[in-house]
Amino acid sequence: MPKFFDDEVVASWFGYHPPSSPQIAQAHEHVRYLFGELGVKLNNLLPEGPDKTTTLRALREAMYQANASIAVAQAVYTEE
Repeated sequence: MPKFFDDEVVASWFGYHPPSSPQIAQAHEHVRYLFGELGVKLNNLLPEGPDKTTTLRALREAMYQANASIAVAQAVYTEE
């Protein structure tokens, strides 16, 4: 059965991908800024408790995933 993802693509997901240009670095910073703004707003809006903690942790994970999408796409699509 054919693989859905090439091994190189999967390996790339786990590699370190430093920004290859100032534009990529700026995109990472912009993502962190946007998620930081939302995090602060949610921190002030939501009542204290485990659901708030889960929300902020999920938001942090979403930020990591957003930055990973930039880093991995840069590595995969700029090598062609």
